[in-house]
Amino acid sequence: ALDCRGAVQTHALPDRNKHDDTTATLMRAQKCRPPARLEMVRIYGGGHTMPGVKKSKNSRKVKFRRRLLGPTNMDFNAQKMIVGFLGL
Repeated sequence: ALDCRGAVQTHALPDRNKHDDTTATLMRAQKCRPPARLEMVRIYGGGHTMPGVKKSKNSRKVKFRRRLLGPTNMDFNAQKMIVGFLGL
């Protein structure tokens, strides 16, 4: 449906938080059928969490959440990226 035929461009996002033990790469498909766009962010070392969303200050909750869901990438805010992509 998107009919993307070009090479995928990759761009490493800046590692703004060295303490989260994760990194991210933005991938964009090229030559998609207008007005379609296709972008994906790959998180290396991250868990099943929303990137950029701040966690509770309670250290017990933070430790439990990290153990249960894995680390949260804090190099970018996924909510803001989605809103920007959708043009909202």
